[in-house]
Amino acid sequence: MSSITINKIIKDIEIKKLKELYTEYNSVIKLISKFIIKKNLILYGGLVINLILPKKYRFYKEYTINDYDCFSKNPVEDAYELAKLIKKGGYKYIKIKRAIHQNTYKISVYGKQFFDITFLEPAIFDILSNHIKNNKGSLKYYKDKYKIIPIEMIKENLYFELARPIQSGFRWEKLYNRMELVNKFYPTENSKDVLKCIPIKKEYSEIVKKLLEYVKDSKMPIIDSYSIKIYNNCSFCCYRLTENSVYITILVKNIIEAYKDIRGLLNMSDSKYDIKVIKKGVNNYNKYREYDITIINKDTKQAFNIIRIIEIKDQCFSTTVKNNFTLGSIDTCLYFLYYNYIKNKIYYNNNVAASENIYYINQYENNIIGSKIKENLNERLMKNCYGDIDYENELKNIWNKRLTLDYL
Repeated sequence: MSSITINKIIKDIEIKKLKELYTEYNSVIKLISKFIIKKNLILYGGLVINLILPKKYRFYKEYTINDYDCFSKNPVEDAYELAKLIKKGGYKYIKIKRAIHQNTYKISVYGKQFFDITFLEPAIFDILSNHIKNNKGSLKYYKDKYKIIPIEMIKENLYFELARPIQSGFRWEKLYNRMELVNKFYPTENSKDVLKCIPIKKEYSEIVKKLLEYVKDSKMPIIDSYSIKIYNNCSFCCYRLTENSVYITILVKNIIEAYKDIRGLLNMSDSKYDIKVIKKGVNNYNKYREYDITIINKDTKQAFNIIRIIEIKDQCFSTTVKNNFTLGSIDTCLYFLYYNYIKNKIYYNNNVAASENIYYINQYENNIIGSKIKENLNERLMKNCYGDIDYENELKNIWNKRLTLDYL
């Protein structure tokens, strides 16, 4: 018996089991579906990607039992309400438990996982809901009644997973194929911005040189616009679109130490400049601590947004090396660009910054990736990564956490 015949038999058995399970749990699936629509929960995850594709390209079969992943303002309350509805429908052994991820709760029936619900701050939830409502119809192949995350967030999530070799590498084949399908049917809008190649002023040349040497020697990944310059081997242009554009953006493991070093470098220039720093903490809008550093000429009062520092914790983002600089991989750079684009477009309504983000996204998706990298994934999906993951602390949190909330 050939291996092809064996594989076909195994596949037929799996399909038979899936169809039997689907028939058994069909009423639960319908109940959950109606609940999500009625409660105006926001759907995300693999099911959403499946639903926005043309039917011919969908990866879930009609008989696949899907996990439903939702955002809610009241996840615990909603989880209990849904669990009681499932029990009322005649099902037993219903369990509500906390997920490993913070603020996420799960419902299982007879040990089968059906439903994840995650807390989203009410203010964020409402802004996102309004954005979804105002952009209804932008997903041309989506015909269902669920309220689903916008295409920008779908892409952000996919690039995020493709940028994490340690945490998500085992899923890359599936994720990459989904990313290709999403970009095929929902290409990113084309930026109207034109690169003017705004050079830095001569007075900043020496300090910029020192800063770049520090970043290179410290092997801190460069992301955003300056990384485009290096990817494109461009010697004459730093890819700033305006005088207000940030010159360089880097990822760091310890933002206080990095800031101390960089401030020391900037202070070496005979106090020609005042140094202004805007510190942004982790909050409803920001997933990462960020420091935006500006130097201001004491005589002319002209400002130069020289560097943005982003601190990453418990993540390891993929990197590559070009011209002796450590760069965020293409997927790392695209993840952070979409992350900022979503903040600027949806939450801050900052169209100027969002437009700049789109220009850089276009550079990566349309130009840097190109046919060469599409054909050779070794130039795209990077195994090396930057960042530390505290597995011990994660295990302690799980150990100390009472995961099961209730049995119904």
